[in-house]
Amino acid sequence: MTLLLTVITFRNIENNAKEELASISLEIGLKIEARLHAHALILRAGTAHFAVSDSVSRDQWREFVERSRLDINLPGIQGVGYTVVIAPDDLQDHIRQVRQEGFPDYTVHPEDERDIYTSIVYLEPFSGRNLRAFGYDMYSEPVRRKAMQLSRDNNVVMLSGRVDLVQETGEDVQAGTLMYAPYYDPEMPANTVEERRQAIRGWVYSPYRMRDLMRGILGRFDQEHQDRVRLQIYDDSISVSSLLYDSQRTDSVDISSSRTRVNTTTVEFNGTKWLLVFSQSRELTFFNSNVVIVLVSGIIISVLLYLLSLSYFKIQRRSDRIKTQNEELLKLNATKDKFFSIIAHDLKSPFNSIIGFSKILIDQTHQKKYDRVVRYADIIHQSSNIAMELLTNLMEWSQSQTGRIEFNPDEFDLVELIKEIELLFTDLASHKSIKIRKEVPETLMVYADYEMVGTVLRNLVSNALKFTNPGGAITISVKKELHEYRVSVSDTGVGIPQDKISRLFRIDENYSTKGTQNEKGTGLGLILCKEFVEKHNGRIWVESNQKDPDDITSLGSTFYFTIPFQNKEEKEQAVKKFF
Repeated sequence: MTLLLTVITFRNIENNAKEELASISLEIGLKIEARLHAHALILRAGTAHFAVSDSVSRDQWREFVERSRLDINLPGIQGVGYTVVIAPDDLQDHIRQVRQEGFPDYTVHPEDERDIYTSIVYLEPFSGRNLRAFGYDMYSEPVRRKAMQLSRDNNVVMLSGRVDLVQETGEDVQAGTLMYAPYYDPEMPANTVEERRQAIRGWVYSPYRMRDLMRGILGRFDQEHQDRVRLQIYDDSISVSSLLYDSQRTDSVDISSSRTRVNTTTVEFNGTKWLLVFSQSRELTFFNSNVVIVLVSGIIISVLLYLLSLSYFKIQRRSDRIKTQNEELLKLNATKDKFFSIIAHDLKSPFNSIIGFSKILIDQTHQKKYDRVVRYADIIHQSSNIAMELLTNLMEWSQSQTGRIEFNPDEFDLVELIKEIELLFTDLASHKSIKIRKEVPETLMVYADYEMVGTVLRNLVSNALKFTNPGGAITISVKKELHEYRVSVSDTGVGIPQDKISRLFRIDENYSTKGTQNEKGTGLGLILCKEFVEKHNGRIWVESNQKDPDDITSLGSTFYFTIPFQNKEEKEQAVKKFF
């Protein structure tokens, strides 16, 4: 019986370890896949930056990259750059033009003759290792050229195979890969492969040093510990030449050994496949002769049976927990896919407006028809603001999801913050003849994160202005309750249907309507508010009076959120007030 229970326990432990390794594999695979898609969004934003501008200068490109805050939002990227296509007849003119910009030693390299040239003209940050890539023709190298051609012909963001980056200096050499997004001439059609080949003007791209990239995605995953898991990433197939990353590159663990536990998964990105091999040493401990002698004793056997039974039930509970976590990960991944689909749709609309109306504006100017120029320019301005608001909210939401926004509570005057918010929206409220009222004490010191509370108030007041008719009113009030401060933003606007309220704070529901003057929302603001309020252990909810849409007197909404007391002094003052 003792031997049987020992075998059963060993098998359960082994099965549980396999499930845990599979869970780790799934989680890391999802993280890598999500990060690659996030990088693709940045590159697409870069091509859109070129498409909506007559030309993009070196300083404008540097400002675009710096405003993206990639070192904080997407750490591990070597840089974001642009490589331009150059016809052989234009090569010398191109070199002369760049040298006139202040780079007298600039040239396109390698310098041998070929049918088409490309050159890295922008790469930020433009310092350190990245200076070595300035002027490099990536199209001259087969692996890079294959990825660039696939990206161009299919109009997709593409990953290259394993390469040695020109940024390498001989110290701390790492395997490299690159991601490309094609940029086509906006004046030319790009619906077929042949049209795309004619319209291609360059690629927005990012180079990656794989150890730096994985450290940015996984953090301290490769840190040594007792149950250490080794991750190896291969490009398409397992071989020494295709190895992109090894978290324990100095070890010599044989993944084919029976004493090694292995799990393999794949990450696919627009046709590029990475093989992720996770391995873990499996050490077996056998009983020695002394333990066998002790087992003869009936008392020890009884104790052993009890311990084995207890271990068995613990393992079962742990297995159930891992299974539940796997299901939650799958659900979160499905939610993520839907969310990216919503964001892609919402981001495409303003850029379509900018591109379309800027083309009309150009045509009207050429034809000297100036009667609608201001109107078209205003539409372009509004669409740009919508895109910027969406990108800002998306960036802040991404930072909160990945823990890159630090929660820094401190004591500040909430009333002063409310006055700043009121001043921020004074012009917009005056434009719609809306009064902003305050029902607040002279001063109210709270202990919270100033930036997060400010973001919540800005979103709520902005929404109230959008959905309040001219001549209406907005009221900001603060009440001190027994255990928390309750802040509310009320309006006399159009209200919210009762069946829509439950969708306001959900990431997998895209509920966004136009304001009273056709103002557009991003659909992300309230989700961001919920994230920030919950970081304070607070609550956020809405009460709307839209019971009868035909009854004007029944309209209006009130959004509430709470800030729980965070220190002893706040709690003591609240108790004195109520008792």
